[in-house]
Amino acid sequence: MNQLTAALKADPLCIEANLLQAQLLMKHKKHDTALLLLQTALLQQPDDYDSLVRYARCLSEVGKTRLALAAMHRCVQLRPNHDAPRRYLAALYGTLGFEEHSRYWAQKAVRSKAFHLREAKVETKLTVLALFTQASGSLGINRKTFGIQTSEGHNNLTSLLDSDHITVIRFHVDTLDSQPELLRMLPAADVIYNSITDPERCEHALHLAQKVCDRLNLPVINEPNAVLASSRESNYARFKDNPNVILPKSVKVENTQQNAKAIVEQAIKDHGFELPIIIRLAGYQGGKFMHKVDDLDSHDFAELDEKLSQQPQTVYVVQYHEFGYRDENMPDDMLYLKYRAFLIGGKLYPAHLRGDINQYKVHINNQIFDLCPWLQDFEDHFLRDPVDYFGGDNWRHLEVALNEMGLDYTGVDFAVAKAPEHQGKILIFEANASMRNWPTLRNDTPYVYGAWQNNLQGVHHHFCARADIEPWAFVVPQIEAPTQPVSAQSVVSSERNKTGGGDNQNE
Repeated sequence: MNQLTAALKADPLCIEANLLQAQLLMKHKKHDTALLLLQTALLQQPDDYDSLVRYARCLSEVGKTRLALAAMHRCVQLRPNHDAPRRYLAALYGTLGFEEHSRYWAQKAVRSKAFHLREAKVETKLTVLALFTQASGSLGINRKTFGIQTSEGHNNLTSLLDSDHITVIRFHVDTLDSQPELLRMLPAADVIYNSITDPERCEHALHLAQKVCDRLNLPVINEPNAVLASSRESNYARFKDNPNVILPKSVKVENTQQNAKAIVEQAIKDHGFELPIIIRLAGYQGGKFMHKVDDLDSHDFAELDEKLSQQPQTVYVVQYHEFGYRDENMPDDMLYLKYRAFLIGGKLYPAHLRGDINQYKVHINNQIFDLCPWLQDFEDHFLRDPVDYFGGDNWRHLEVALNEMGLDYTGVDFAVAKAPEHQGKILIFEANASMRNWPTLRNDTPYVYGAWQNNLQGVHHHFCARADIEPWAFVVPQIEAPTQPVSAQSVVSSERNKTGGGDNQNE
């Protein structure tokens, strides 16, 4: 660093010194100074591709995404036949919310390289052909790492397979639109994993994926046709007459730019919905563009209306079912508990418990266990013995219902219904293959980490079984996890109903 400083004192325009010092400063997160040095170098040699990429990264890391987009666009002009700058351009457009531009550049990025091979690090014992889509997914940029993220349309399962012994061939099915001959060139594999998970956003890609599966005649995990049949609308038709679980009534309004309030009013008139209801845009996970409407006149629909005005959307109107209750330890507030589990090869595995106070849209990173320490006991019980935790046949009923979807791997978010007419039944919020199987760990407990390891062992054994290969010992990837359970000084009596029932429940 001292030598670079001396070089810049001798000549402040020294290109090499400016670039090297900018790299060092970026490593130490001193982005503002690094940007000035990169600009000094680029003004002198504006078509230096590597420096432009570094400049785009630095801009992205400080949140100047539009400027990063402009820099990456110049990179595409300099390397018109390279996929990497096209993918970054697609991801930056996606981060800014320009989805059509993002899909355009994503599709161009896969045309020249349909396959990506991730070879086993030690020895290949299983080869998986994993089907992906870029044109139908949603790309974005991780500002901390400048990595490209697929935020919608896929789950994260392929990244959790045994990388020491499993070779993964990623194939972007979008290329089949312009290069159908690739169907005859697909490399050999033991099993196909369809990683395309959203039946609405990725409908066309799923039809292409089904062509691949039909052509190769290999065992398939998550058949594309089964994913296509797992939309919220299809699930409601599947479960509406099931006496053992509740999946709320829902109506899909396709290709609409009508304002959100009018959509809700029409659904109430035509389909007998009663307030409160949920209105949400299809194709988004994690509660994005999802509103609970208690009163039509006072509700703020602005966020939804803005998205609807930009381009036609598919919208769901969903009947709300109460699952909050008043806990005896906090009688002035409503407590909402939501559970996640994964169906893997026909068996249901518990994953985690989340909760929130006075908020039905339960968030991941809240302080619920600090505020309600007895929930540590609930979570431990749920993850150790879900059959006993929910009582009766509730866990088995949920497992049987999910198996009707025909998927090898699917997630489910659910709660326990509190309305008198549904008291104690499992209330399904979401059941789809898009859910990501990964503990957040910042707030999670060792119980959740242990459940995650157990789930991945189930995935490992199912992949081996579908490929008809003898399973080997799989060491689940080690990530930082709590070493001690959070102290849970329960203030709940031993007679308490762990699923949130009891005398103080909300009716």
